[in-house]
Amino acid sequence: MKRREFLTIAGAIATQALVASTLASRDRVRSAKENIAADHMLRIQECEVELAPGVRVHNVGYNGQVTGPLLRLKEGVPVSIDVWNKTSTPELVHWHGLHVDSRNDGAMEEGASMIPAHGKVKYRFTPSPSGTRWYHTHTMAALDLSRAAYTG
Repeated sequence: MKRREFLTIAGAIATQALVASTLASRDRVRSAKENIAADHMLRIQECEVELAPGVRVHNVGYNGQVTGPLLRLKEGVPVSIDVWNKTSTPELVHWHGLHVDSRNDGAMEEGASMIPAHGKVKYRFTPSPSGTRWYHTHTMAALDLSRAAYTG
């Protein structure tokens, strides 16, 4: 084997090892980011709401309440929110009035993915603009008025 062939082969092996190491490191970072605790957590789940003394209705809410819990977000500060769908139907959470990318917008018409029944999604975005905003379901009820915005 000539010196030039040896150096070519050694360089190729070193490059391959470096690329493999870089890819493995990137995958470890991505996996670690997924396992980091979110800034907030919401559970879409069935609950009861008392509309008047003795008048209770079956509903779907966030963290067992309607309306869902107050989330305080700071404009320009990235946030992550774990949303667990504890219902038997796919769901979405739409962040009303915030400028977010279509994946995190939580609207089917914008291309957001559904949160599968008994599944979880981690929303990540940077809140903007500042102000009082609200979040709500964006699933379509169709003929089932026990779903979506009709339930809370």
